[in-house]
Amino acid sequence: MSINITLNGNFDNNVAQFGGVLLVERIFSSSNLNVGGNFTNNKVIGSGGCFDFNNKVVDSNISLKGNFSDNSAATCGGVVCFDSDTVNVILIGDFSNNHAPEGSVLSVRGVTDGLNIHNSTFNNNANNQNSAVISLDKHNKYNIVDMILFDKLIKDAFKFKRKNLRNNLKGYDLVKVEEVLK
Repeated sequence: MSINITLNGNFDNNVAQFGGVLLVERIFSSSNLNVGGNFTNNKVIGSGGCFDFNNKVVDSNISLKGNFSDNSAATCGGVVCFDSDTVNVILIGDFSNNHAPEGSVLSVRGVTDGLNIHNSTFNNNANNQNSAVISLDKHNKYNIVDMILFDKLIKDAFKFKRKNLRNNLKGYDLVKVEEVLK
């Protein structure tokens, strides 16, 4: 689903569980989100003091411009939290006194192909754990313990033209592989 959203204005004193101004829970692709304005004293008991993207956001452009002050989230992203894969994020503005345990301004828990910060000021943004301003975490939603072994398994599974997994994975414990694939 492709959507285009433009938000402009003053967004003050909003309280929510997730995304004090905007919560995106569904997949959207080939979309544009353009946000501008003043965002002050928005608070959430979850993630994304102003904006929370908690599902896949692909092939999209997200531009956040404005003044962002005194926004807070209980978990991550005092201003914005991407708990998803996203493509291109642009931040332009003044960011002050925003709070979250993880990324007081921005938290990305996934993969981003572009994070561009232009003509911005960051003052007195605070947290009590990781990065004071931006937290980038390529999270592992499948709880893969050994990424090197996992990468090798995937390469081995598809190394021959005929993709018969059983033949390609002869060197592995096939009982365990079958259990995992169930």
